[in-house]
Order: sequence, then C-alpha cells, then structure tokens
Amino acid sequence: MPPKTYAERDAEFRKRQQERADNERKTQEEQQKAAQKAADCERSRGYMRALEDGVRVTRTDAAGNREYIDDAQRAAEMDRMRKAIRELCS
Repeated sequence: MPPKTYAERDAEFRKRQQERADNERKTQEEQQKAAQKAADCERSRGYMRALEDGVRVTRTDAAGNREYIDDAQRAAEMDRMRKAIRELCS
C-alpha cells in the first residue's frame, strides 16, 4: 500500500476534527438537557409541596385577573405534578 498523500492525510485529520467537535457538541447538549431536567424536577417538587401544604395557589385567567384554585383544581394539579415528578425526577 503506497503512503497516503498530503491531501488524504489532511482529509482524515479534518474528518477527525469534525467528529470530535460533533461529539463535544452532543455531550454539551446532553449536559444542558440533564441540568434543565433537574431544575424542572426541583421546581415540580416545590410546587407539589406547596399544594400538599395547603398554600393558597392562584392562577391568572385570560383577562389577567387572579383567581384562587378550588379543592377539585388542587387535586387535579396534584395528580398532574405526580405525573411530572415521575417523568422528570427518574
């Protein structure tokens, strides 16, 4: 097998550089996703604690008015948070 030309060696080098850059980008994206998931998990747990502790929770309606959630809405929110915690905190 004849020795590789400069162009062939350069092409291989550039390919390795691109692969390394792609791997670094992918690793960084995965780390960002994991950090976001951890933050979402903690936020969901905090909201769940507030719901369980009976803290008065408000929502803003379409007109911009603040309204307090009732017991049925609180139960629905707690169910929603349990599902979110299962997904985010695993």
